[in-house]
Amino acid sequence: MKNIIFLLAIVVLLSINGINAEQIFFDGFESGDLNNSWNLTSANGANNWTNSTTNPYQGTRHAQVAPGSTTTPASIMVRKISTLGYQNITLNYSRRLVGLDIADEYKSKYYNGTNCTVLEETGAAAANDANYLNKSYSLPSIAN
Repeated sequence: MKNIIFLLAIVVLLSINGINAEQIFFDGFESGDLNNSWNLTSANGANNWTNSTTNPYQGTRHAQVAPGSTTTPASIMVRKISTLGYQNITLNYSRRLVGLDIADEYKSKYYNGTNCTVLEETGAAAANDANYLNKSYSLPSIAN
């Protein structure tokens, strides 16, 4: 297995109420401590997500992982965000995937209180990005 690195930066959850957009969440990576804001888990023998200063998208820090395990999923990063009282919710993030093998993948999901919905899922063949890619997803009305 190659050295796999997933980089995640600038997670922003926006809600548009009427004509004004309001930012209701920001990743908090610049604090330097993922453990205060994120629930991090990893499979036995896998590396967990870390806060890194190597090649951030913006600012000085970002989340990074080199899972190092064939167990799926090897490393997970979760944060609960209340969207109660908001509508027209959009999730924006930037990510860069480097060194994925054929069996590796990256998933971005949201949980509506009952089920998880996959927003983005990549396979290794299409996922090696030289640069950060900006992603934006309008969540369905159930996220309101």
